[in-house]
Amino acid sequence: MGGRAGGGGGPQRPAKGDDLESAVTIDFLEACQGTTRSVTTHPVTDCGPCKGSGLKSGAKRTECKGCGGTGVKTFMIQSGFRMQSACNQCAGAGSTIPTGKECGTCGGLGKVKEKKVQTVTIPAGVDDGLLLRMPGAGDLPLSGPGSAGDLLIRIGVRPSNDYRRQGTTLFYTAKIPVHVALLGGKTTVPTLEGEVDIKVKPGTQFGDQIVLSGRGVTSAMVRERKRGDLIVEYQLEIPRCDQPHPLLSFSRQAEMLTLRRPTYS
Repeated sequence: MGGRAGGGGGPQRPAKGDDLESAVTIDFLEACQGTTRSVTTHPVTDCGPCKGSGLKSGAKRTECKGCGGTGVKTFMIQSGFRMQSACNQCAGAGSTIPTGKECGTCGGLGKVKEKKVQTVTIPAGVDDGLLLRMPGAGDLPLSGPGSAGDLLIRIGVRPSNDYRRQGTTLFYTAKIPVHVALLGGKTTVPTLEGEVDIKVKPGTQFGDQIVLSGRGVTSAMVRERKRGDLIVEYQLEIPRCDQPHPLLSFSRQAEMLTLRRPTYS
Protein backbone atom coordinates (compact mmCIF):
# COMPACT_ATOMS: atom_id res chain seq x y z
CA MET A 1 0.00 0.00 0.00
CA GLY A 2 2.88 2.28 0.79
CA GLY A 3 0.85 5.51 0.46
CA ARG A 4 0.46 8.18 3.11
CA ALA A 5 -2.71 8.15 5.11
CA GLY A 6 -4.51 11.01 6.77
CA GLY A 7 -2.52 14.23 6.78
CA GLY A 8 0.52 12.54 5.20
CA GLY A 9 4.07 13.40 6.18
CA GLY A 10 7.26 14.96 4.93
CA PRO A 11 6.81 18.24 3.09
CA GLN A 12 3.25 19.34 3.71
CA ARG A 13 1.06 20.45 0.86
CA PRO A 14 -0.55 23.87 1.28
CA ALA A 15 -3.90 23.58 3.01
CA LYS A 16 -6.82 25.97 3.39
CA GLY A 17 -8.06 27.28 6.72
CA ASP A 18 -11.60 27.14 8.01
CA ASP A 19 -14.33 29.51 6.87
CA LEU A 20 -15.87 32.00 9.29
CA GLU A 21 -19.53 32.94 9.39
CA SER A 22 -21.29 36.14 10.38
CA ALA A 23 -24.70 37.78 9.86
CA VAL A 24 -25.93 41.32 9.28
CA THR A 25 -29.44 42.76 9.07
CA ILE A 26 -30.30 45.72 6.84
CA ASP A 27 -33.41 47.72 5.95
CA PHE A 28 -35.46 47.03 2.83
CA LEU A 29 -34.35 50.21 1.06
CA GLU A 30 -30.69 49.46 1.86
CA ALA A 31 -31.11 46.06 0.23
CA CYS A 32 -32.56 47.69 -2.89
CA GLN A 33 -29.96 50.45 -3.17
CA GLY A 34 -26.84 48.80 -1.69
CA THR A 35 -24.94 49.70 1.47
CA THR A 36 -21.92 48.83 3.63
CA ARG A 37 -21.58 47.26 7.07
CA SER A 38 -18.73 46.64 9.52
CA VAL A 39 -18.34 43.04 10.71
CA THR A 40 -16.12 42.08 13.64
CA THR A 41 -14.38 38.69 13.40
CA HIS A 42 -11.62 36.83 15.22
CA PRO A 43 -9.74 34.86 12.54
CA VAL A 44 -6.70 32.63 13.14
CA THR A 45 -3.64 34.49 11.85
CA ASP A 46 0.15 34.18 12.01
CA CYS A 47 1.64 35.21 15.33
CA GLY A 48 3.17 38.65 14.97
CA PRO A 49 6.27 38.36 17.22
CA CYS A 50 7.46 35.03 15.72
CA LYS A 51 5.92 35.56 12.25
CA GLY A 52 4.27 32.15 12.42
CA SER A 53 7.39 30.12 13.25
CA GLY A 54 6.46 29.44 16.87
CA LEU A 55 10.07 30.12 17.96
CA LYS A 56 11.68 32.66 20.18
CA SER A 57 13.92 35.15 18.45
CA GLY A 58 17.17 33.45 17.37
CA ALA A 59 15.95 29.91 18.17
CA LYS A 60 15.85 27.07 15.61
CA ARG A 61 13.80 23.92 15.20
CA THR A 62 15.46 20.54 15.66
CA GLU A 63 15.01 17.28 13.82
CA CYS A 64 12.16 15.20 15.20
CA LYS A 65 13.50 12.11 17.00
CA GLY A 66 10.26 10.22 16.52
CA CYS A 67 10.43 10.12 12.73
CA GLY A 68 14.04 11.08 12.01
CA GLY A 69 12.94 14.20 10.17
CA THR A 70 10.72 12.40 7.63
CA GLY A 71 7.47 13.54 9.19
CA VAL A 72 5.94 10.06 8.86
CA LYS A 73 5.89 6.79 10.72
CA THR A 74 5.61 3.42 9.01
CA PHE A 75 3.58 0.53 10.43
CA MET A 76 3.51 -3.09 9.32
CA ILE A 77 0.09 -4.68 9.09
CA GLN A 78 -1.10 -8.13 8.07
CA SER A 79 0.33 -9.90 5.00
CA GLY A 80 3.41 -7.66 4.99
CA PHE A 81 1.65 -4.49 3.94
CA ARG A 82 3.00 -1.16 5.12
CA MET A 83 0.99 1.90 6.14
CA GLN A 84 2.33 5.37 6.75
CA SER A 85 0.80 8.11 8.86
CA ALA A 86 1.88 11.53 10.04
CA CYS A 87 4.28 11.49 12.97
CA ASN A 88 2.36 12.19 16.16
CA GLN A 89 5.32 13.97 17.77
CA CYS A 90 5.90 16.61 15.10
CA ALA A 91 2.47 16.49 13.37
CA GLY A 92 4.18 15.65 10.08
CA ALA A 93 6.53 18.65 10.11
CA GLY A 94 9.68 16.56 10.56
CA SER A 95 11.03 18.98 13.17
CA THR A 96 10.12 20.15 16.64
CA ILE A 97 10.63 23.22 18.79
CA PRO A 98 13.12 22.58 21.62
CA THR A 99 11.77 22.91 25.14
CA GLY A 100 11.97 26.50 26.35
CA LYS A 101 12.39 27.88 22.82
CA GLU A 102 8.68 28.42 22.20
CA CYS A 103 7.36 31.88 21.36
CA GLY A 104 5.90 33.46 24.48
CA THR A 105 2.93 34.91 22.61
CA CYS A 106 1.61 31.82 20.81
CA GLY A 107 3.20 29.09 22.96
CA GLY A 108 4.97 27.58 19.95
CA LEU A 109 1.84 27.16 17.83
CA GLY A 110 2.74 30.00 15.48
CA LYS A 111 -0.92 31.05 15.24
CA VAL A 112 -3.13 33.36 17.29
CA LYS A 113 -6.68 34.68 17.09
CA GLU A 114 -6.80 38.33 16.16
CA LYS A 115 -9.70 40.76 16.29
CA LYS A 116 -10.44 42.29 12.90
CA VAL A 117 -13.11 44.69 11.70
CA GLN A 118 -14.08 43.90 8.11
CA THR A 119 -15.95 46.40 5.90
CA VAL A 120 -18.54 44.50 3.90
CA THR A 121 -19.87 45.99 0.67
CA ILE A 122 -23.46 44.84 0.17
CA PRO A 123 -24.49 45.25 -3.48
CA ALA A 124 -27.84 46.62 -4.55
CA GLY A 125 -30.51 43.98 -5.08
CA VAL A 126 -29.63 41.53 -2.30
CA ASP A 127 -32.55 39.56 -0.94
CA ASP A 128 -33.26 38.13 2.49
CA GLY A 129 -31.09 35.10 3.24
CA LEU A 130 -28.45 35.82 0.59
CA LEU A 131 -24.94 34.58 1.44
CA LEU A 132 -21.99 36.84 0.61
CA ARG A 133 -18.45 35.48 0.47
CA MET A 134 -15.28 37.43 1.29
CA PRO A 135 -12.35 35.31 0.05
CA GLY A 136 -9.33 35.07 2.33
CA ALA A 137 -11.00 36.69 5.34
CA GLY A 138 -11.29 33.44 7.33
CA ASP A 139 -8.88 31.35 9.41
CA LEU A 140 -5.36 30.35 8.41
CA PRO A 141 -4.53 26.64 8.82
CA LEU A 142 -3.56 25.85 12.43
CA SER A 143 -0.43 24.03 11.30
CA GLY A 144 1.69 24.14 8.19
CA PRO A 145 1.54 26.47 5.22
CA GLY A 146 -1.68 27.34 3.46
CA SER A 147 -4.19 30.00 2.55
CA ALA A 148 -6.90 31.53 4.70
CA GLY A 149 -10.49 30.42 4.49
CA ASP A 150 -13.35 32.72 3.55
CA LEU A 151 -15.77 34.88 5.50
CA LEU A 152 -19.41 33.97 4.83
CA ILE A 153 -21.94 36.70 5.60
CA ARG A 154 -25.65 35.91 5.80
CA ILE A 155 -27.80 38.92 4.86
CA GLY A 156 -31.09 39.52 6.64
CA VAL A 157 -33.52 42.08 5.17
CA ARG A 158 -36.26 43.73 7.24
CA PRO A 159 -39.65 43.73 5.46
CA SER A 160 -41.02 46.92 3.93
CA ASN A 161 -44.22 48.67 5.03
CA ASP A 162 -44.80 49.97 1.49
CA TYR A 163 -43.59 47.39 -0.99
CA ARG A 164 -43.90 43.72 -1.76
CA ARG A 165 -40.96 42.24 -3.64
CA GLN A 166 -40.80 39.39 -6.13
CA GLY A 167 -37.33 39.04 -7.60
CA THR A 168 -36.48 42.42 -9.12
CA THR A 169 -40.12 43.52 -9.34
CA LEU A 170 -41.70 45.75 -6.70
CA PHE A 171 -45.44 45.94 -6.00
CA TYR A 172 -47.15 48.94 -4.40
CA THR A 173 -50.81 49.39 -3.50
CA ALA A 174 -52.09 52.93 -4.16
CA LYS A 175 -55.31 53.89 -2.40
CA ILE A 176 -57.36 56.40 -4.39
CA PRO A 177 -60.75 58.01 -3.64
CA VAL A 178 -63.75 56.80 -5.60
CA HIS A 179 -64.29 60.17 -7.31
CA VAL A 180 -60.68 60.10 -8.60
CA ALA A 181 -61.23 56.60 -9.97
CA LEU A 182 -64.46 57.73 -11.70
CA LEU A 183 -63.36 61.10 -13.05
CA GLY A 184 -59.59 60.62 -13.26
CA GLY A 185 -56.88 62.63 -11.59
CA LYS A 186 -53.46 62.14 -10.01
CA THR A 187 -52.02 60.22 -7.10
CA THR A 188 -48.59 60.19 -5.46
CA VAL A 189 -46.51 56.99 -5.45
CA PRO A 190 -43.24 56.44 -3.54
CA THR A 191 -40.32 55.05 -5.54
CA LEU A 192 -36.77 54.14 -4.59
CA GLU A 193 -35.67 57.58 -5.82
CA GLY A 194 -38.49 59.53 -4.18
CA GLU A 195 -42.17 60.32 -4.70
CA VAL A 196 -43.65 60.71 -8.18
CA ASP A 197 -47.10 61.79 -9.40
CA ILE A 198 -48.92 59.46 -11.77
CA LYS A 199 -52.12 60.02 -13.73
CA VAL A 200 -55.22 58.04 -12.89
CA LYS A 201 -57.42 57.37 -15.93
CA PRO A 202 -61.18 57.98 -15.69
CA GLY A 203 -63.07 54.76 -14.98
CA THR A 204 -60.22 53.08 -13.11
CA GLN A 205 -61.40 49.85 -11.48
CA PHE A 206 -60.40 48.15 -8.25
CA GLY A 207 -57.27 46.06 -8.91
CA ASP A 208 -56.21 47.86 -12.10
CA GLN A 209 -52.44 48.11 -12.44
CA ILE A 210 -49.93 50.47 -13.99
CA VAL A 211 -46.27 49.59 -14.65
CA LEU A 212 -43.46 52.04 -13.95
CA SER A 213 -40.64 50.60 -16.04
CA GLY A 214 -37.17 50.53 -14.52
CA ARG A 215 -38.38 51.64 -11.09
CA GLY A 216 -37.88 48.25 -9.43
CA VAL A 217 -34.83 46.56 -7.90
CA THR A 218 -31.47 46.09 -9.61
CA SER A 219 -30.47 42.43 -9.95
CA ALA A 220 -27.79 41.36 -7.49
CA MET A 221 -26.34 39.04 -10.15
CA VAL A 222 -23.11 40.64 -11.42
CA ARG A 223 -23.59 39.26 -14.92
CA GLU A 224 -27.06 40.74 -15.30
CA ARG A 225 -27.35 44.01 -13.35
CA LYS A 226 -30.79 44.51 -14.88
CA ARG A 227 -33.42 46.55 -13.10
CA GLY A 228 -37.00 45.44 -12.65
CA ASP A 229 -40.26 47.38 -12.69
CA LEU A 230 -42.55 48.93 -10.09
CA ILE A 231 -46.12 47.73 -10.45
CA VAL A 232 -48.75 50.01 -8.90
CA GLU A 233 -52.10 48.40 -8.08
CA TYR A 234 -55.10 50.62 -7.41
CA GLN A 235 -57.33 50.14 -4.41
CA LEU A 236 -60.45 52.27 -4.08
CA GLU A 237 -61.22 54.07 -0.85
CA ILE A 238 -64.95 53.88 -0.11
CA PRO A 239 -66.10 56.91 1.94
CA ARG A 240 -68.08 56.43 5.11
CA CYS A 241 -71.69 57.61 5.07
CA ASP A 242 -70.98 60.22 7.75
CA GLN A 243 -68.27 61.89 5.64
CA PRO A 244 -69.08 64.48 2.92
CA HIS A 245 -68.32 63.29 -0.59
CA PRO A 246 -67.10 65.58 -3.39
CA LEU A 247 -69.64 64.17 -5.89
CA LEU A 248 -72.64 65.03 -3.77
CA SER A 249 -74.29 68.43 -3.68
CA PHE A 250 -74.34 70.38 -0.46
CA SER A 251 -78.06 69.75 0.04
CA ARG A 252 -77.66 66.01 -0.54
CA GLN A 253 -74.79 65.87 1.95
CA ALA A 254 -76.95 67.59 4.56
CA GLU A 255 -79.77 65.16 3.85
CA MET A 256 -77.50 62.14 4.34
CA LEU A 257 -76.07 63.49 7.56
CA THR A 258 -79.56 63.89 9.03
CA LEU A 259 -80.66 60.33 8.27
CA ARG A 260 -81.42 58.28 11.29
CA ARG A 261 -81.96 54.55 11.71
CA PRO A 262 -85.75 53.87 11.90
CA THR A 263 -87.18 52.64 15.16
CA TYR A 264 -89.87 50.03 15.51
CA SER A 265 -92.53 49.80 18.16
